[in-house]
Amino acid sequence: MHNYLKSKHNIAQSLSTWQLWLCLIMVAISSICAVILSIIAVIGYRRTELNPRATGFLIFAVPMLCVYAIFNTLWEPLNIEFWIALLPFIYLVLMLFITRSGFTPFATSSIFVVALLIGNLLGSILPQTDRNTDYCYISNQYFMRHAQANDYIITGCGYMCSNYLYLYTDATLFDVTQIEGIRHDSSVTNWVNRILNHQPGRVLISSTVFDPPSMSEINRRSYEKVIEALKPLRKSQVYVDDFQVVWEL
Repeated sequence: MHNYLKSKHNIAQSLSTWQLWLCLIMVAISSICAVILSIIAVIGYRRTELNPRATGFLIFAVPMLCVYAIFNTLWEPLNIEFWIALLPFIYLVLMLFITRSGFTPFATSSIFVVALLIGNLLGSILPQTDRNTDYCYISNQYFMRHAQANDYIITGCGYMCSNYLYLYTDATLFDVTQIEGIRHDSSVTNWVNRILNHQPGRVLISSTVFDPPSMSEINRRSYEKVIEALKPLRKSQVYVDDFQVVWEL
């Protein structure tokens, strides 16, 4: 199961039955409202004669949405945080046309906002305030408990989990999804030699290195040499759980 889905599955398991059903109902309601508002926006678009201010906004918003969509698709298409950043502009564009549709969907808009609030609050925000349901925290428990200041941790868990390791451990961290400047053969060799010659301390390698969760195919190809160079370094398995395997060099 992809790590992103694992994190959501972990949160879902922490919810009671009534919370799960309420979240599902809120998602269904917000989806229906979104469809209704989109239809009204299309009606407004067909009826609209844009004034200069509205035209200026669209000249800015539409190219920005296109550029970001292309970038997200090529760089990290599975990174939901990138796509969330586009929502405010999408909402503004929709409202621009909704207000010109001849309808006043106050009730639909209000229900949409409230349903989103309840669904996100119960299904995401509140569960992640508890460490017992925080995926990035519980999936890296081994490193948090056992990594020392002189150790190297080599991971591929992505920037969010890496930030947890920066915060909760004193070890030196290398995340293959974020390492720059070691893609050429000589740079990879120098970097691997640095790993091999590391003293004192251990070198701990996570299985997430070989299946990075937040890496697009373009990014993955860029780091192929790094990943291949690390495969022979998996010497002794020291830990395994549902989230990852850890080897010690």
